[in-house]
Amino acid sequence: MGKNVFLSDELLSSLETLDIFVHNYIGSRNAGKRRSKSFGGVSEFADYREYMPGDDPRRIDWMLAGRTGEYFVRQFLDERKMQVHLMLDASGSMAGEKGRFALRLLAAIGYLAILGMDTVSFRLLKGKECRDLFGVINGRERYLAVLESLGDITLEGETALKEALEADRAPGFDDGLTVIASDFMADDGWKKAVDALKMRRREVALVRVLSQEELSPSYRGRFSLRGAEAGDDAGYPLLVDREAARAYQEALTFLDRDITSFCQSRAIPLILAASHEKVEDVLIRKGYMAELIR
Repeated sequence: MGKNVFLSDELLSSLETLDIFVHNYIGSRNAGKRRSKSFGGVSEFADYREYMPGDDPRRIDWMLAGRTGEYFVRQFLDERKMQVHLMLDASGSMAGEKGRFALRLLAAIGYLAILGMDTVSFRLLKGKECRDLFGVINGRERYLAVLESLGDITLEGETALKEALEADRAPGFDDGLTVIASDFMADDGWKKAVDALKMRRREVALVRVLSQEELSPSYRGRFSLRGAEAGDDAGYPLLVDREAARAYQEALTFLDRDITSFCQSRAIPLILAASHEKVEDVLIRKGYMAELIR
C-alpha cells in the first residue's frame, strides 16, 4: 500500500490548518512548539516575580521598576517538543475496515504532530506485547515515507490491552500524548493501564472505532459465529431474534456510557467513530468536540 492510502492529498490539505490541542504544559526538554512548565527566556511571556540576588539584570523590567520602585524579573515559557505515541489494538476484532480506518485516523493525528514539530512513534498492541514499529519519527518527509509500511500490519488474534499497554518499554513521563485506538469491546482492565499513563503525567486520548454492523446489526435468524480474535474455525450456533438484538443494543449503550464516563472523569479526549465515516470529518468535527484538535 502507498502512503496515499492513509493520507490522500485532499486529507493532507485539510490538516494543514489544524493542530493538536495540548491541555497541559509539556515537560520535555527537546526544543519544539509546545509550551513548557519550565521558565526560560526565549518564548512567550508568562509572569513576573521579585528580583533575587543572582538573577540576570537584563531580565528586570526597568519600566515597571521606575513606576513602582521595586524590581521584578520577567519569566517566559520555553517551547518544548511533544512525544506522541500512536497505539493500535492489533486484535482480530479490529481487522478489516475498522483497522484501516483506525490506521488512517492515527496517521492523520500523527501528521498534525509532525506539523507541530513534535516526534511520533507507532506502537502495535498485540497479545500482551507493545511493539514499537519504526522508532522515533522526526520530520514530514520521514513520516510520509514511514506510512508506506503501515499497510503491511496484520491484525489478528487476541490482545490483552492492559498487559500490552503496561509492556511499553518507553511510555514517557510528562512529555506528551498517547493516543490509543481500539474498539474497547473487552473490559480486561485497560482502564488501570490508562490511569497509570495519567500518573506519569502523559496526556491520553482514546479513539473507539466500531463497524456499521456493530453499531446497527442487520441480521436476524440462525447464524454460526466464529471468534475473530481467537481465530476459531468451528462456529457457534446462535439465534438472533428481536429480544437478542435489543439486549445487544442495550449492552452496547451501556459500554458507550461506561467509557464516556471514565474519560470525562479524567479529562481524557474520547472520539467515538464508525469505520464508514470520513477521517477528515471525524477529526475535524469530533476531534474539536473532544478537545483533541483545535
